[in-house]
Amino acid sequence: MQGPGSNAKSRRSINSIVESFGETQRFIGADESVNWLASSYYRYANRLARLFLLRELNGLPAYLVMLYFLNDTEQGGPSEVAEWGGSYPKRGECLGN
Repeated sequence: MQGPGSNAKSRRSINSIVESFGETQRFIGADESVNWLASSYYRYANRLARLFLLRELNGLPAYLVMLYFLNDTEQGGPSEVAEWGGSYPKRGECLGN
């Protein structure tokens, strides 16, 4: 669930992402001063922004489904269910909601 922030390089891409994140933050009532672009939960924030784009801006019946796996040694994932539990509150804290 956690990872590095965005690796966007061009000013145009960065501006587009920041604008999209700002719209999403306003819609869900998140703290707009939180920099989702640099957050360790950037990938999750990006999925929220895509969901906002599809559902709210385009009226499509889209849903976000999060699947969590155990024992994924290639990605260094957790081996116990309880290890996923600590990610939820931290995710909200890091994204300002």
